[in-house]
Amino acid sequence: MKTFLRVLMILAAFACVMGLAYLVVNLNSSSNPTTASAFENRSVEFAQNGTRPEFDREGAGGGGAWIFGLIKNIVVVAVIVVSIVLPKNLLLSRRREVHAGVR
Repeated sequence: MKTFLRVLMILAAFACVMGLAYLVVNLNSSSNPTTASAFENRSVEFAQNGTRPEFDREGAGGGGAWIFGLIKNIVVVAVIVVSIVLPKNLLLSRRREVHAGVR
């Protein structure tokens, strides 16, 4: 049970760090007006040209796709943590059994 609580604490810390990183990236990109105007100018060129841009995101399904990436990343980190912590705990418990048997 201690291992499970440790994994949950690590995942919670990971989620907090990733949330902060997400906020920093979004705040940084939204405060920079030059990138938005450069993109808008490019889309105006497409509209004047009469062709449809290949990566038109207007009317797309939504912004919920990022959550699947977030869940995937958390699962990958959880698998890595468990693959490290579980063998370590098994090794420590075997060492305790060996030392208890010697005494």
